Amino acid sequence: KRMTGWVKKLNEQGTVNSISGQTLLVDNVNDVDQALDAANQADYVVLTISNAVREIGGGEAYDRMNLTVGNAQLNLIKKVLDVGKPTAIVMINGGVISLDEGIIEHQNANSILNAWMPGQHGALAVAETLFGDNNPGGKMPVTMYKNSYIHEVDFLNISMQAGPGRSYRYFTGEPIFPFGHGLSYTTFSMSIESTSSCVVNKPSDECKFRIKTTNTGHRLGDEVVMVFF
Repeated sequence: KRMTGWVKKLNEQGTVNSISGQTLLVDNVNDVDQALDAANQADYVVLTISNAVREIGGGEAYDRMNLTVGNAQLNLIKKVLDVGKPTAIVMINGGVISLDEGIIEHQNANSILNAWMPGQHGALAVAETLFGDNNPGGKMPVTMYKNSYIHEVDFLNISMQAGPGRSYRYFTGEPIFPFGHGLSYTTFSMSIESTSSCVVNKPSDECKFRIKTTNTGHRLGDEVVMVFF
């Protein structure tokens, strides 16, 4: 059932055979040989990674020990990327996954889609996005730190400014992807057309301004305009 959306979308492109057809579906992180065999036969690879298990992603009364996806998945990711096929990495995650362990800079990691916990119809939504039927416009709601961040922060100190700092507001290091990062299949330009000088002292005070957002690409899309005070 987890692959229903994929199969539905791929059936529109051609025959799907989960064993030996044009599209190979491998759903076992420990079966590296099968994954490498599928990657070698493929023109393109979609590699799904996840921290949606307690031992990796944490949970109630269970803290995460690192920001990666665990040694088994890291091993699989690196070996599949080394096959040399264009690869789209899809992240299914309830929290930030660090991709700095030889992944983000790999020449074959051509695209990364952060699906978070996409729900019942998530597989179809992901497939439509990768095939270009849907033009993504979301932005990162968190900062993606490097995995080394866990050794730089004292988690017994709850100060937001301790060490390298926490969150987009106080972090002074170099993130993998910053808060608000997000790409689209098109491009946009933004400019402030008008603004009014004002001072905000209480929640009911207002500041009015107008921002012109222009789609400068060749596809329909939507852009998120972020304003910080």
